[in-house]
Amino acid sequence: MPTHPPPLSPRSLTSLLANLDQALERWLSGKHWQWRIIWSCLLISIVHMVVTNPSCLWFYQGFLGTIQNGEEFDAYNTVKAQAATFYTDLGLSHFTGAGYESRSHNAKMQFRLLQPALAATFGISKISLTFWLLQLALSTVFMLITSKLAFRLTADRVNSSLVALAISLLYPLRSAWLDMTAYGDFFAYLFLIIAIYTRHPLVVVLALQAAFWTDERAIPGAGFVLLWHIFTTRTDKTRYRLTGTQAAVVGSGLLYLLLRYWISRHFALPPTGGDFLAEFISIYYENAKIIGFKVWSGFQGAWLLVGLSAVLLIYNRRYLDAVMLLGLLTITINLSFIVGDVNRAISYSYIALFCALLPLTQLTTKTELRRALLVIVCSLLISPLPNRLRILNGIPLM
Repeated sequence: MPTHPPPLSPRSLTSLLANLDQALERWLSGKHWQWRIIWSCLLISIVHMVVTNPSCLWFYQGFLGTIQNGEEFDAYNTVKAQAATFYTDLGLSHFTGAGYESRSHNAKMQFRLLQPALAATFGISKISLTFWLLQLALSTVFMLITSKLAFRLTADRVNSSLVALAISLLYPLRSAWLDMTAYGDFFAYLFLIIAIYTRHPLVVVLALQAAFWTDERAIPGAGFVLLWHIFTTRTDKTRYRLTGTQAAVVGSGLLYLLLRYWISRHFALPPTGGDFLAEFISIYYENAKIIGFKVWSGFQGAWLLVGLSAVLLIYNRRYLDAVMLLGLLTITINLSFIVGDVNRAISYSYIALFCALLPLTQLTTKTELRRALLVIVCSLLISPLPNRLRILNGIPLM
């Protein structure tokens, strides 16, 4: 005798999700719906950051205390020293007698010239405070570009809000608030997303140059900028076309490498001290001991976006796209393991999330994408912030 499932309760999960959809659609129906997304994402991201990891506030104590004493905080002293002779020797003379330990962040700032250039050009005296406030202001620009890009991809206000919220819960946005030590990560992340938002070759070149001279880790990150412009200009499953924007990405990378080589020769920079190969192998080995946590910390719950995209690409026999996405991620993850702060390094590849989202918008329905994005957002909300996390006796974890 056939059995029939009982009727759904009026308060079932299906009903709950339908009500949630309707509530979000109403909330985003106004004229300034995009600004609602931006300010909501910024607020949720900050509250979530503090609630899940209140120890991050400890770093503000040292930063603000140093500012009140009229001093520069941490590596901003190096930025200030570079800026002092920037128009003489790009600030490189500072490193001659500084005696930095080879593994230190300060020693690796030799070719990270964006912040010294800005400080020298605009005569910035209070460097630490100025750059931190600039990051805070530009976080709104970052979210504006993110929300516009998300809507361009999804053509749906609710889905674009979920994409924006997911990105806001990751380190690329939060570096605007958490970077008080002259890393400059946020500037690089901002320029990388500008490079996929536009297709104008000149803007792409300038944005990538700014990212590269902020931190050389933007070079592998630019691989996903190239992948994005490949994905967005394909004509069918197997046919791709070369564009000026793609050439601009490759050309910008080559230009950076040539300029860096010329600077090394022109200023007769000595070889960097230390056995870097042995150092990289040692760091890679130490990171590999907790490979799961290190890789997870890069995108956290947003790895689900990458995984789902890869599965659907393979299922739809778009093997080349899947190989390019996963292959490039494999390369960048391995490169990230040769530095101590793997989380920050993997975050330079966050454009991969937009590359993964693009096929999902093509291979899922609007409702299916909403459900997938909701799961991803929930997984991010239950994850503590893995940056500026302090454990026993104040030892920093990330």
